[in-house]
Amino acid sequence: MIARAKMFIVAENIDDSIKSQTSSYDITIFKSFIDFEKYANEVPIIIDTLVISAGTLPFNGVNMMRVVTLLESPFLNITGNVIYLIDGSVRYEAVNDFLGMKGITNWAVYQGDLSIRFITDIVTGVGRQQVEGQNEIITYRVRATEYIKQQNQLKYESDSKKYYTDEDILGDIPDEEEPNDIQPAQENEVIINYVVGPDDIDRTLMVFLLAQYRSMQGKTLIMEKDSEFHMLTELVTKAGLEHEYIDISDVMSDVDDVLKRIRSCVSTLVVIGSKRRVGYDYNFIMDLLQHNLHSEIPFIIRECSFKEIPYGYNFTVVMRNMVPAVLKYCNEIQEKINPEKVTFIGVQSCNYGTLNLTSKEMKAVIESVLGINGVTVQVVHINGIVLRGEEVVYDVFSILNRGNER
Repeated sequence: MIARAKMFIVAENIDDSIKSQTSSYDITIFKSFIDFEKYANEVPIIIDTLVISAGTLPFNGVNMMRVVTLLESPFLNITGNVIYLIDGSVRYEAVNDFLGMKGITNWAVYQGDLSIRFITDIVTGVGRQQVEGQNEIITYRVRATEYIKQQNQLKYESDSKKYYTDEDILGDIPDEEEPNDIQPAQENEVIINYVVGPDDIDRTLMVFLLAQYRSMQGKTLIMEKDSEFHMLTELVTKAGLEHEYIDISDVMSDVDDVLKRIRSCVSTLVVIGSKRRVGYDYNFIMDLLQHNLHSEIPFIIRECSFKEIPYGYNFTVVMRNMVPAVLKYCNEIQEKINPEKVTFIGVQSCNYGTLNLTSKEMKAVIESVLGINGVTVQVVHINGIVLRGEEVVYDVFSILNRGNER
């Protein structure tokens, strides 16, 4: 039995019924790009074609960088093409300009209404109008015995009526000793995300959401900074997500045992919380854990007040997207801001109409107060504490494109 070429489809409005429309592909469907990212980061796979709908992954700089980065993953190999489907709200020329700018040649772009019928036509080939450079499978309609006879005749026919084997042609080349394959030792340094903001639920909630996303890629460590009211511990408890919980009292009594637990635990989300009022130095303990786990855990997310802005490092500032909050907390920033190292996040958890600033409006206020230009500002709408299953806006992941430090 001949194995069918594998096709992955990333589209929220497609279901398994599309598999009956074509027999030439082994189709796997992902309802969101998050699901596809998680799968590609966990399972090595070779596929022929990847189809992505702009209804699931809109055309913008952040999303395109996510796709390009994922396609370079060592776990993912695409032998054919990436087919990107856009609707009328996206300029076809803009997508082509992007592909040309990045030197990408194995993408095909089709424009339509992104309906089930349109995507099905593309998958089956009915709606394709351009050559995508895929290899063709040719079936020879001859008997097996005749085909073998033809191939043997062609193999031995030459002007000299003599067949030269590879051994004859390469016989004069001396054997070359293979060098020993020495694999240099390499340590993967931990990535730190610094989240700066006022001591309130917005900063802690953003840390928790980022930790959920990071945990899809590898083991991620977060720690309770609020030693009095335990906001992070409350969020983790109410979310009901799979995680490894370690109480701060265990860290203070036997840090060596805690390090062993973090290294050996199966869960990719590690939370150091507090369920009792115990005094401790958050930065001292995080520095201790970071120093001992710097090459053994991929991600650590740290909370910082405005007095703890990490000098010389990339970081993210979190605040409400309202003028009073922006003015108040921008005035608390005493350090000189380098626009290339900071991202401002405006959190909107309630709709107050015109009181809520857009990303553009918030950017103008911040640049005016701080007296700088070119800052990156993103307003994020948050309606839940669980990354998957609740209405957390897709742009939350753009935060991770900046504010990382190895």
